[in-house]
Amino acid sequence: MLIRIDEAGNFDFRDSERFRVAGIASVIVPDRSRSAVETFVAEKQVQRNMEDELKAHGMDQEQLIEMVAFMEQENLAIVGVVTDSEIFDIAAQRRWRTKQVALFEEAAARSRRAVEGAEIRARVERFRRRLPKERLIKPPNFLQYFVLMPWLLSRSFSAANFRFRDLVPTEDSWAFDIAVDPREGADPGKSGQLLRDSIDAIYAGNDSTALFIPPEWPHDHPFLVRNADTEVGVVSPRQLLADGIKTPDSRSDNGVQLADVAAHVIHSAVRRQDNEATGAWRKLRPLMVVTDEGWPLKVWGANDETASATAEGRYRALLG
Repeated sequence: MLIRIDEAGNFDFRDSERFRVAGIASVIVPDRSRSAVETFVAEKQVQRNMEDELKAHGMDQEQLIEMVAFMEQENLAIVGVVTDSEIFDIAAQRRWRTKQVALFEEAAARSRRAVEGAEIRARVERFRRRLPKERLIKPPNFLQYFVLMPWLLSRSFSAANFRFRDLVPTEDSWAFDIAVDPREGADPGKSGQLLRDSIDAIYAGNDSTALFIPPEWPHDHPFLVRNADTEVGVVSPRQLLADGIKTPDSRSDNGVQLADVAAHVIHSAVRRQDNEATGAWRKLRPLMVVTDEGWPLKVWGANDETASATAEGRYRALLG
């Protein structure tokens, strides 16, 4: 099962005079749809003279809707998270970073493996040295890889289980193949490494990242058998990341190009809010996996501040 992820917008909120919107979307592709995705994207590359790569920002509304219609036809699932510089400004991001550092220190203090295992101990030290310092993990990377991405990943894992819970077990690998198109200017190597280093602490501090497993699945369901952590005997988001996150060139991955479409539609609907953008969003919305609150899109704001009426109105038109 593929999980393909892409982003849209600007993640650097340090200039308080400029309004920024940042969003990330994942497209979940079961094994049965892999061939269809490869064929469809390749055909559209030729038809639209985008032979290297389909780019959503070069498509008009009709073309975007055609892309979404294909995802609907294949019954693909989409998870999205978005924020902006008004509801989660740089000050709120710094407060969140301080909180995550504290949660990590608490988790490390409780972890026997962090003391006894040389590899885990090295991860702890690497994370402890880098995360508190903006010069080592710059705010845009922090926002993408340490705030929005962990939620998106865990929600995507749960969404795959929920949306395809009735899939015949033998018809899928039930192993998540994860690929992210890294944000321009980010260092996917270090950022990806730090995300994996910190995932335990991030997930431990956020109940919304709990993994959903269908209660009706038998104990020998392939997902449970293939993904259980051998040390603790259960499946966890951290275990599902054990094989890493690939960061391919998006030109070589047709699934990432679908994720680019989803992220672009979400970002445009929030940023522009014109008829063309909201039209594509209305087509995409039924494919979105809802949040715990029943919304089609996760909107990440500062939970210790009240959003303005303008900010609320920006999202209520999309979430209502």
